Amino acid sequence: MAWRAVFQCCRGMVECSMTKKKKKNSGNPGRTSDVQIVMPSKALKAVVRLLEEIDDEAHDAARRSFPDEYSPLFNFDQGVLERGINTLKSVRILVEHGHWEMAHSLLRQLLELLANMEFLAQMPDRTKATLQYVKYGLLQKTTEQILTMKYDEESGRPIDRERLAKLEAFQQGPTFDEFKAKTKDGSLKFVDSWCRKNMKSLCEASANKLRLSQYELLYSPWSEQVHASPGALIDSMFRNQGTDWQKLVIEGDEVRIHEAVSMAITLFLELRRFLPAIDAPDHEKANDWLEKAKPKQAVAA
Repeated sequence: MAWRAVFQCCRGMVECSMTKKKKKNSGNPGRTSDVQIVMPSKALKAVVRLLEEIDDEAHDAARRSFPDEYSPLFNFDQGVLERGINTLKSVRILVEHGHWEMAHSLLRQLLELLANMEFLAQMPDRTKATLQYVKYGLLQKTTEQILTMKYDEESGRPIDRERLAKLEAFQQGPTFDEFKAKTKDGSLKFVDSWCRKNMKSLCEASANKLRLSQYELLYSPWSEQVHASPGALIDSMFRNQGTDWQKLVIEGDEVRIHEAVSMAITLFLELRRFLPAIDAPDHEKANDWLEKAKPKQAVAA
């Protein structure tokens, strides 16, 4: 297909996604003098503020749940919660500045945390499964340090060779035998996850019927934004048409920001259910947050 035909097709798809009729612009739509600053609506600001409210409640819950004596399981749940809180906070920082597309990678992190914690909760012995999860994390940290040192060496920086040798010996030793698997050629490699399941398998194992749909959304169409694939660039290439194009872009972004915030809240609140060492949020309050965060309209295609 010729370039002109491709561009006309893409432009037609983008224009169809605009919900309002655009007027013909006789001037250059890209001129600085034509740009009008459109502030987010009060309704959207209220939705984004929910993220801060939920963040505050989670911190309070962690403080209330702090045990009198040392508890590895509390430390584990608190670590997962801390990661979830920081991810939620990062989503808020991004969407407050209109960067909904960059928030999609964070939504995937929340989904991965949730799917793993849900699967861990389904194991016959959660304590044993938690240890397995932590041990795999240690394997990942060891691999990270090895690869970092090798990169430093290749880029001409000095490294501690003795430490590198110890790390490699530790990685290949018996500590991580449960995560080793034979390849087709007979060599050994480490499995890709602590439970030998990928994200799709984890989502398929979920008791929540929406989990697989969440996976398909975040790992397919919304994944375009995570990887900056061609689909992520189409709108910005063809949306500056007509005198009111900036206003239409803002309106479309508001819908997408609302959708991202709603997904973040949904995933985070469900994650809280699988952290038994941390006080759960009040049921009525959680339902209120979910209702307030619910998008009022679908995202345009």
